[in-house]
Amino acid sequence: MKKTLSLLLALVALATVSSGQFNRAKTLPADKPVKNIPIKTTTPPRTIGTVMMPPAPTGNFNNPSTVFTLPDGKRVTMTMRQNMPNLPQNIGGVVNERTESSRKESGADGSTCTVETKMLNAASSTFMNVNYNQQAINIFPGAIYRFSDFFSGNYRPLEQGRNPINISTDNLANTSGAVFRTVQNPTGEEIRQQIANIIQPFSTSTGSAGLQYRIFTAENDAELSIKLSAGGGYAGFKASGGFSTQQTEKSYYLTIDAIKPLYTITTSFPANGYFSDKNQETNNPNLIVLKSVTYGTRILANVEVNIATQKDDIDFKASFGADSGKGVSANFSATFNYLKSNKSSRSTVNVYVVGGPINTTIFDKDKLQEQITELLGRCNYQTAQPIAYSFTDINGNVLGMESATDRFTSRKCVPAGSVYKLISATLQVSSGTDTKEQGSNVSFTLVNSNGYQVYESSDNNIEFRNQNDVTLNLRNVPENQLTSTAFGNGGYLDVFMEPKQIFLGWDAWNFNGATLTLLFQDQNGAQMPYQMNFSNARAVLTKNQQRLRLPFNNRFSAGGAFMPGL
Repeated sequence: MKKTLSLLLALVALATVSSGQFNRAKTLPADKPVKNIPIKTTTPPRTIGTVMMPPAPTGNFNNPSTVFTLPDGKRVTMTMRQNMPNLPQNIGGVVNERTESSRKESGADGSTCTVETKMLNAASSTFMNVNYNQQAINIFPGAIYRFSDFFSGNYRPLEQGRNPINISTDNLANTSGAVFRTVQNPTGEEIRQQIANIIQPFSTSTGSAGLQYRIFTAENDAELSIKLSAGGGYAGFKASGGFSTQQTEKSYYLTIDAIKPLYTITTSFPANGYFSDKNQETNNPNLIVLKSVTYGTRILANVEVNIATQKDDIDFKASFGADSGKGVSANFSATFNYLKSNKSSRSTVNVYVVGGPINTTIFDKDKLQEQITELLGRCNYQTAQPIAYSFTDINGNVLGMESATDRFTSRKCVPAGSVYKLISATLQVSSGTDTKEQGSNVSFTLVNSNGYQVYESSDNNIEFRNQNDVTLNLRNVPENQLTSTAFGNGGYLDVFMEPKQIFLGWDAWNFNGATLTLLFQDQNGAQMPYQMNFSNARAVLTKNQQRLRLPFNNRFSAGGAFMPGL
């Protein structure tokens, strides 16, 4: 396992909390209150978080934009950029929400309400194929489109004057045939024929790929389209197949997104470029190449939940974080359990299927998990359809998608006199290629804006591989340091590694990001979850470079990570 002693400098998201905002809190025994004691450090802080500027476009590509107007009148602005830094590679990408303004007002029942103006945006390197019927036949690796044609639904690939291309699949274990083909004349018909030749010997089994779930709420079509496609798919998307978002005061729209990727087919960049006729490149700016296509099954289950009582309203928000400011969760077990157990609220379920034996249907909310599982059991390598795809420009530069809605307003209310206290803190940590080895210990400490260490996990000496889940434990602190007001100026999470010695050096850990989830609950049982994604906090922790700080602001938005010294 390769170990490195140098700091890996990485650009991370815009730092909303400066590196000098917090004093380092001293670790004390758990049975004593933790006081805010500033400690001088001998090692100067090292900033690894800076403002991330998009790179300037190169070649005959100018980072084009387009605007889509959705059925409810909301607009989605989408921009495609070359070589976007720190682009998420997961299917669906990362959805970010920015609150532009906020005001307090009183509700009719005496509750305290917060009215926020929000902007939702997404970035992704894979583009979810939402409208399968219209787009699937035009989604194949090696296809070249003009940006304006593809995202207006005018699928006219450029086929004249092209060089041969190679296509290959990553499905090595479930086929008896060739996994690599050369397409001498890359027209749409020839490419699809060679893809069929690759797929034909595939197994008819259901495959062993893992099922990926995302659960989220939406208030309008623009928000729904971004969360469904995370930056793409707008050309063919509309709220169809039961996807209605006409929001009322006591209705919520919950979407269960189940994705089962089975295999990917990729084209390589030809040695002499995609075109033998270079006039095709010169005369057609903003050409986009379908670099890879992932095939599988995707099931979108849209649940309209009609709330009957205030208690139902509190229960729903507690289960799904409808007012958390994020509205995205991976806790599918809690979702299915809620839909089965809650009998007082009425629910309607409509399902949209990509890569399966049916297109849209109506499911029973009480049997939703079983019905999704049964439907996936009938889908295999032969029935799989495109569910995600990635682009490059004509010179092989990876293209990412930025998108944003126009502003919209949300209103959330809590009962008068509610005092929210932190009741749990969980962490999901990602490692890079150089993982933390067993025997090296790492501690995680959550600190509020008063300098109190409120939650911690101090004994983590097991090996940390790609992803590790960590539960932080409550420290012995005054209860008023657990309230949401104790985080009124934000807070931070400290990561401290004590590496074991390896030969003449020390173990090094390639820290590759983290997701911190904080759950607050008031005296009436209403819950308020916050999730902070430090996806760009990348550094190498080793001897004398042992501490990494992940700050967040008073709106629980992740800031720029830095190394404050020992």
